Amino acid sequence: MKTCLAIGDLFVPQAAMRQGLAPLEAQGYKIKTTTFDVRDYDALQASCLEIEKQGPDSITLNASLRKMMLDADLIVVHFCPVGRSIIEASSKLK
Repeated sequence: MKTCLAIGDLFVPQAAMRQGLAPLEAQGYKIKTTTFDVRDYDALQASCLEIEKQGPDSITLNASLRKMMLDADLIVVHFCPVGRSIIEASSKLK
């Protein structure tokens, strides 16, 4: 079974991601959800600014989130950065 990893955040919670992606289950995807954890809205905005200036690989993701991303066939995010390092290291992402 293919895996879709939906990564929510302070603006789009996991539950909303799961609900919006539910139709993918009929296409053979198992939906997994997690959260791009930042302490508050200011920290999220600072992360977004860093990504805009330095690129998505400038943000260090925690090991468990990175592993989940590497194991997914499809990744859906709102703010969580998906950089070249993730895309090139994954054998499943297309």
